Amino acid sequence: MVLVFFQVAAKALAAQNPQRAALFAVNSVAVLTRVLTPLIKMFTSGADLALRLLSGKRAIPRPQDEMEELRLLVDIGNQKGNLEEDEKEMIRGIFGLEETTAREIMVPRIDIVAVDTDSPISEVVDLIIKRGYSRIPIYEETIDNIVGIIYAKDLLAVLSNGNPLTPIKEIARPAHFIPEFKKIDELLREFQQKRVHIAIVVDEYGGTAGLVTIEDLLE
Repeated sequence: MVLVFFQVAAKALAAQNPQRAALFAVNSVAVLTRVLTPLIKMFTSGADLALRLLSGKRAIPRPQDEMEELRLLVDIGNQKGNLEEDEKEMIRGIFGLEETTAREIMVPRIDIVAVDTDSPISEVVDLIIKRGYSRIPIYEETIDNIVGIIYAKDLLAVLSNGNPLTPIKEIARPAHFIPEFKKIDELLREFQQKRVHIAIVVDEYGGTAGLVTIEDLLE
């Protein structure tokens, strides 16, 4: 009864705030993977050594990568009907976080929607409504010089206070910059620790290569 209660409660909380629940789950799995992998290797090596000493034979070969074993277990669970297909894909996505870089999932430079710091608030609001974005980078002169991020909710707050002529640079929040080859599991932790939902990806020369949002990470 207690198990059923907590299972239902957890699903209800996740349904109310799926983004936060997914971020918590992904971060927890990443931490557990880092913590438990050395222990798994230690116990596996110990078991192999004990078997060789007692029987003179090598243990049955195991996959070198423990993550592959976990993927196999997910497949078995799916075949037995214990996992829905979407659950299986989400778990596989979590396993791949340590192997995926920002460059692989970013919105490329050519597709970035950004505005110049001289743009009026009305223009930015129209763009947000038209494109459906909640966060937009702002730049000075060139997109290689991004100086901040405009949040739709901050614009609404300014407009509700009757200040439509406020320069957007005064409303912008600091931009968070990351290298192209930053691992996604590390970026997730940064997003959670710094409470940001968007990062500007820079190339080896410091130019803008693309951007990554929290939604990109959780897809």
